[in-house]
Amino acid sequence: PIGNPLGGHGAQKIALQRPDLCRGLVLAGSSGLFERTLEKGVEHRPSRDWIERKIRDLFYDEANIPDGCVDRAYAELSDRRAARAIVKLGRSAKSDHLGSKLHGVRQPTLLLWGRQDNVTPPSVADEFHELLPDSRLVWLDNCGHTPMLERPEPFARSVREFTEELALRYPVPRIADDVEAAEEA
Repeated sequence: PIGNPLGGHGAQKIALQRPDLCRGLVLAGSSGLFERTLEKGVEHRPSRDWIERKIRDLFYDEANIPDGCVDRAYAELSDRRAARAIVKLGRSAKSDHLGSKLHGVRQPTLLLWGRQDNVTPPSVADEFHELLPDSRLVWLDNCGHTPMLERPEPFARSVREFTEELALRYPVPRIADDVEAAEEA
């Protein structure tokens, strides 16, 4: 799995609870060790200005904010059910700190981190790197909390190289080989 913030938290839980479903992880600005949630601002109907400030905080360079991003976030967070779901998800991640469990993640893990991440600071990436036994940390300069948007080329290249290494490490049998073996039996 590839996970950014709460998706990274979910990916780590899958790796811990169902390692058979996961050959490797890619975590980018992931939660699991350090949680900074939006609940204080989202509990009440957030203003468009508040949402715009929060989105700006995600990026090192505001020019990388996708068109319409603020409007989509405002529409979603204006829906009380969606806002409550986001708060609930953030609270559950906050209460489910994974630090003491990460030594159990045996899968190779790629940590892709924006060096200027204000949401999940670089010190958190260093801590993940220490706690995850088979991890590699790649820093993306001039990048905040959204490396896949701010630095898409190096992000994609790092993910591709990592998945190619996983494919060599864990070769997947060809279906034709399995069929031929079954027919011979």
